[in-house]
Amino acid sequence: MKKQSIQSQLSIAAVGVLLLIAFLIQFTKNLPWPSELLTALWTVRNGIHLTLILQWCVSLGRRIVSKAVRHMLIGVGCLLAFWLIVRLWKWEYLLSPGDPLGRYCWYGYYVPMTLIPLLGVFIVNHIGKPQGYHCPRWMMLLYVPAALIILGVFTNDLHRLVFAFPEGIEHYNHIYNYGVLYVIPIGWFVLLGFYFVLTMLKKCRVPGNRSFRKLPAVMMAGAMIFWLIYCLGLQDCDMTAINCLIITLMLESAIQGGLIPANSKYHVLFRMSSCPMQIVDEAGQLCYRSDSATALDSQDILDARTGPVCRGDTVLYSKPIAGGYVLWQDNVRQVNEMTEKLNSYRAELSQSNQLLKVKLELKENRVKTEEMTRLYDQITHDVAPQLAKVESLLQKAKDGPYDCRSALAEICVISAYIKRRGNLVLLRKQSPMVPLRELEYCLRESLDNLRLSGVYTSLTANIKAEVPLQLVCQVYDLYELVIESLFHHITAVMVCLSDFGSALRLRLQIGCDVPVSHSLLPESLPCAAYLSWEWQDEDIALNLVLPKGGAPL
Repeated sequence: MKKQSIQSQLSIAAVGVLLLIAFLIQFTKNLPWPSELLTALWTVRNGIHLTLILQWCVSLGRRIVSKAVRHMLIGVGCLLAFWLIVRLWKWEYLLSPGDPLGRYCWYGYYVPMTLIPLLGVFIVNHIGKPQGYHCPRWMMLLYVPAALIILGVFTNDLHRLVFAFPEGIEHYNHIYNYGVLYVIPIGWFVLLGFYFVLTMLKKCRVPGNRSFRKLPAVMMAGAMIFWLIYCLGLQDCDMTAINCLIITLMLESAIQGGLIPANSKYHVLFRMSSCPMQIVDEAGQLCYRSDSATALDSQDILDARTGPVCRGDTVLYSKPIAGGYVLWQDNVRQVNEMTEKLNSYRAELSQSNQLLKVKLELKENRVKTEEMTRLYDQITHDVAPQLAKVESLLQKAKDGPYDCRSALAEICVISAYIKRRGNLVLLRKQSPMVPLRELEYCLRESLDNLRLSGVYTSLTANIKAEVPLQLVCQVYDLYELVIESLFHHITAVMVCLSDFGSALRLRLQIGCDVPVSHSLLPESLPCAAYLSWEWQDEDIALNLVLPKGGAPL
């Protein structure tokens, strides 16, 4: 920062020295020096003027923030350069005093005198406006009077209303008077200049030294006094160079005072920024650094060009810019602390989840065990008579070996029922509705075991629908009670199971070796309300028709 301040001071001193040299050369005009030397000195003087103007235009391209204002200010600089060039051409390169080209170079003075104030109006209109703002269309109409003023001056040879030549137009260079129309370009120049200065002061919202911000107005007032003295003939000087200097200083003072937004103080803003940033050149040498930034080694700067560089609680980023790189440091301490906390919480939650998972598994196992116990208890309750009968038959077979075959055959039939009846209870856990095929499977297995006792069996089933499990249990219980009551007399069993849409029909035809009486049948049977019997000597037929909704227990 100190280096830049020194450079700025040296630049101002160099400009002051060059202007002083140009000012002193002006007094050599009437000295009895060789014409070649005088020509060289005046060429140096004009070169100084043009060089300073062009350098000022170049600096505007770097400093002015608004693109539109920057272009218009550069346009002002180009018009000032044009003004100096036509002045140089008129006085240095046109040797004939009455040359008409010199007169039109003189008329050319009024091109920048007309357009520079107009550009000032456009500049002050853009102050405080966002990027991309365009002047309203009605302001474009201001080009019309400007064009008419320029046209009126350049056609002065025809009407002589701007400049009059009492002793002839060939003596325009020394003897001329101001015509009635001369007040129009001068009034345009002065009034628009005052409008520019006053409107700029009115729009200014930049805090700071108020007296410095009023410097353009002071300079405008001083310029008016100087022009009045010149018009009264009290002062003879190079008015073109003075006007260019006044206009340049007025605009530059507006820029330095903040009336025209510029980035000339951006290095201060960069230094005071709370964001830790620094700018390096292509070789990695430090150019600027904010007060909040820490020093970086060259390896970190090189590594940051390829990607973010993590250094503990700091991450270094970079971005290429014209002539080098901008680097900034992002403090991620809070992020790291939050990450550590999240990792700690994650570990705790993981342990809690494992505990909950184990507890849930234990609870599920306990529920499964309780459910299986309940089901086994239900099975035991449902087949309790059969279990007791099996135990009795086993004891009988043990006590009387001659009855062992018959007892084992009956045990097989009862065991098939116990197995299938338990399976039906387990099915109840899955769904209250089961296919009628389950009833077919129960009857078929029971008949298969009955066949081992030498009983002829037959099963016919034409069933496809689903029915309540309760209905299947009732039908199977009915079948088992009838078979167990007639077991010792059965010679043949034929079962026909049919599905009649809304009803289920079971026909059980049993052949016995003795006439069958009511005393051989059980006293109470499930679904007795839907039963019908057919008797014929030793045979008995049971017909059961049940609605598929089942019968009450």
